[in-house]
Amino acid sequence: MLAVSPNAYRQNVKEAMVSALRARNDVTGCWEGGSAATGRVDEFSDIDLMIVAPLDSADAIFADIEAAISNIDEIVHRWHVDPPPFQDSAQRFYF
Repeated sequence: MLAVSPNAYRQNVKEAMVSALRARNDVTGCWEGGSAATGRVDEFSDIDLMIVAPLDSADAIFADIEAAISNIDEIVHRWHVDPPPFQDSAQRFYF
C-alpha cells in the first residue's frame, strides 16, 4: 500500500478508475454514491462507484477497473455478486 493518508489513497484509487472509464466509448456516465454522496466520508469509507454502460460491456469494464486498482495496490479479494441485486445490472466488490 502507498504511504499516503487515507483520503489521498482513496482519491488516487478514484482517479485511476475514472481515468480507465474515460478511455471507454461504451461508458456514458458514472458517479460516486454512498458516504461521498451524503458528505460523510471518513477514513473507513469505501468507494461506491456507479457506472452507466451496456450490460454486455460489464466484464470488460470490470477488467479495466481491476487493472486501474492494481496499479495503485493489490486486490486481495474479489466478490462477484451473482445473481445481481437488480435486473440488468452487474456488481462487484474489491478489497
